[in-house]
Amino acid sequence: MPVVEYGAMSLEDAYGLAVERHRAGKFGEAVQILRQILSAEPNHRLAAAMLGSVFCMEGRFAEAAEVLQPLIDAEPANFTAQMNLGGAYLGVEDGDKAIACFEDACRLRPDDPSSVAGLGNAHLISGKPSDAERCYRKAISLDPSEYEYHVVLAALLDSLDRQEEARDIYRQAIELEPTDGTLRVRMAVSLFELNELDLARQECMTALGLLGSCATT
Repeated sequence: MPVVEYGAMSLEDAYGLAVERHRAGKFGEAVQILRQILSAEPNHRLAAAMLGSVFCMEGRFAEAAEVLQPLIDAEPANFTAQMNLGGAYLGVEDGDKAIACFEDACRLRPDDPSSVAGLGNAHLISGKPSDAERCYRKAISLDPSEYEYHVVLAALLDSLDRQEEARDIYRQAIELEPTDGTLRVRMAVSLFELNELDLARQECMTALGLLGSCATT
């Protein structure tokens, strides 16, 4: 069996060690081992998938895309890799490639809200707000409890000068996450724009209390 330089281990043992380092949060060591595995066996799909995931976590999106694209070419039904590659292309602001990845992810798991929301993000950076809105609304319908889907939809509606709709979506998000001070600030801004001044001031006071509490903890 081929060996890697890291401790003269077999590929299987080296990958197991990389998994251990990854789980322990020692990402630098994991990357070092995974690189050596791929140097010895470029088609080691598990190593490529993990390395791409680590790069995404670290914001090294161009490197993630470089590692993950060949994996997807060989294994297009790998949902997690499709999601990570889509996220990598979002990170480098390549909207068209991100859309392709998330569309594939949606085909693989049509009822997964995270892939639908990812597709919405890809449409958004590609200048397609209507498509982004459609995706965010579908993600909410698939998982009404995920407040972040509400937040991105409300922010999009705000940017389109649809403040009344944005306000209503912000309210839904606040019901799900009432202690998010930043969310309260966004709600206050939306209320000010609608000239609902008393409610806006109330939201500002609540936000100050929440954010001040966070600063002292």
